[in-house]
Amino acid sequence: LLSDLYHQNKPEHMIKLAQKTSKIMFWLAFPLFLIIISAGNFLLGIYGETFLSGYWALAYLAFGSLINTASGMVGNLLNITGHQKAFKNILLTGLVSNIILNMVLIPEYGLSGAAFASMISVMVWNVIGSLYIRYHFKYYIWYYPIISIRRPQ
Repeated sequence: LLSDLYHQNKPEHMIKLAQKTSKIMFWLAFPLFLIIISAGNFLLGIYGETFLSGYWALAYLAFGSLINTASGMVGNLLNITGHQKAFKNILLTGLVSNIILNMVLIPEYGLSGAAFASMISVMVWNVIGSLYIRYHFKYYIWYYPIISIRRPQ
């Protein structure tokens, strides 16, 4: 549908749909995030006591996923609007940040360090992608209920 709106030269409709989708995705993901954070130890304990040490890794990955859903369809929007090369470069930035953070954090923090590195790299490419969309389309597509952003008129 986003692609159809873009190719019908209706960018305003495309952006509004992307914004609405971000909001819906956030509110679908948020309760799952709360369950994972509040019942993470219980859920991991189902698989055995040795899994309890992975709580922080689970929490970091859950938070990264929440940020990913709140950021909206950054990759899809960039790909269908002809900005796939920029998106590739944004993903490469996320990849490089992930590799560097893994090299720094895994020796000291193990699994939790790897999960934290993944969370940060997901946040990096989503924030950069969102800012790229803001620059090129003059709109934000992300949905962060805590952050109030004035939309351009």
